[in-house]
Amino acid sequence: MKLRVLVIVAALVTLTAAGTAFASGAREAAPAQQDSGLPSNVAAWLREHQVGPFMEDATDYDALYQRALQEPGPVTVYASSSRGPAALAQGFFERFPGIEVEWITTGTATGIERVITEQETGAYTADVLFVSDFPTQVSVLNAAHMLFSWVPSELRGVIPREYQQPLLAQRYEARVVFFNDHNQSTAPIESWWDLTTPAWNGRVVMEDPRVSGSTLDLMTTFVLNADEMAAEYRRVFGRDIQLTTPNAGYEFVKRLAGNNPVLIARDSEGRFVAEPQSNPPVAVSFAFSRIRDAGDPSHGNLSWNVATELQPKIGMLYPSGANIPFRAPNPNGAKLVISWLLGDEQGGGGMTPWNVPGNWPSRIDVRDVPDHPFQPGKAWAVADLDFWLMDPAGLFAIQDQVLEFVHENFR
Repeated sequence: MKLRVLVIVAALVTLTAAGTAFASGAREAAPAQQDSGLPSNVAAWLREHQVGPFMEDATDYDALYQRALQEPGPVTVYASSSRGPAALAQGFFERFPGIEVEWITTGTATGIERVITEQETGAYTADVLFVSDFPTQVSVLNAAHMLFSWVPSELRGVIPREYQQPLLAQRYEARVVFFNDHNQSTAPIESWWDLTTPAWNGRVVMEDPRVSGSTLDLMTTFVLNADEMAAEYRRVFGRDIQLTTPNAGYEFVKRLAGNNPVLIARDSEGRFVAEPQSNPPVAVSFAFSRIRDAGDPSHGNLSWNVATELQPKIGMLYPSGANIPFRAPNPNGAKLVISWLLGDEQGGGGMTPWNVPGNWPSRIDVRDVPDHPFQPGKAWAVADLDFWLMDPAGLFAIQDQVLEFVHENFR
């Protein structure tokens, strides 16, 4: 999905000049009352509507609601997820009667493309952009003054600061490795490097990084963490890696590609049957939330689990955002929707459809971890899992060259 966006925004990029937060907790990100670097018309709009660097010190929901009632409506959301209507059905319209919401499930790439087109042509429609691909949102849309965050004042102390500014994350998702747990209860691999050995030749199913933005992000994350990958190679094989590429991250990507993985367009196409298999494959770069399909009769009672002990990290954790485009026609209604989508401290309210195994609210005060819907007792707290946390700026800086490398090696 990101791959198409990059082509469209290439011209914009030329014009526009993360240690994990879960262990230490969030620190309050107070609004910065300055407009340095912002065009005067952008700063004026942001200040008028108290968005971005001009967020109000204390959120008054009654005042927001009254102002939202005077806006033209409906609040228009461009979203990558179709679960928005279910989230709003948790009580939004009862809490804010008269506020209408048009939820348009565009997908990430199309949502970003629409916002860019609107900003370039002045035909402003979107009030909330609710999509993933944080690197493009941060390094293109925010950098070009097209997209800004708004964070409810009462939540500024419970969302990691790096995911409040410059843009807000509503939740985290992850890319991981799945295995067939009908054959065995623990993962058949211990290290990412195991996937490059002859034993796994032709037995890796993965989303094609040439067409999957999230898988390209994972490949780029290996490159960004090349030192860890080199140390892990030494641990596994007892010797230093001999490079034929710039670093151990690139080397892993090259050797994985050379081990004849089975490439699919999206993880929903990859299914593990319930019965034992003599040599079952593993699935690379599947969304962690796909674990919801395990044991589901409507999906054939799939038997799979997540490799949660993989070294050096189990995969990539990445944010999905909820932010307000410049000149949104309903900025106060947008704030009400964003506040609702952040849910409550139990992970309920507007967060309910996404507070499922393999997704996690961005707010760290949500302590309850939901059980698996078909396999009681299976639950995963994000603080107990060792991920690489996506580095949006670092990833955006090198993803073009990683994509070129991927095209050279994956066939």
